Amino acid sequence: MKLSEYTKDFTPKEMIGDITELENIGVDVEIGEREYTKKDGDVFIVDFITVDGKEYRIPKSVIAQLKIHLVENPEIKNFKVIKKGKGLNTEYTVIPI
Repeated sequence: MKLSEYTKDFTPKEMIGDITELENIGVDVEIGEREYTKKDGDVFIVDFITVDGKEYRIPKSVIAQLKIHLVENPEIKNFKVIKKGKGLNTEYTVIPI
């Protein structure tokens, strides 16, 4: 296929949302990583899950909290995440359900 033809139907992959948009997340959902490059050239990695064909970013602090919950109660099957604040002042709380 020619590049000019390919670009007609091309849509870039971007994160659709944040994990806090989901009401119920299963602990067995597959997690992935994607590498991004900032304008200044620094590289960073984003963790995400895919639910119903949409990707949702998972902050590292959420993964750390979920780990603590699962150590204390390995029977947890589902959880949700709430957030407070914005930008660098955002705090996430993992709630087992």
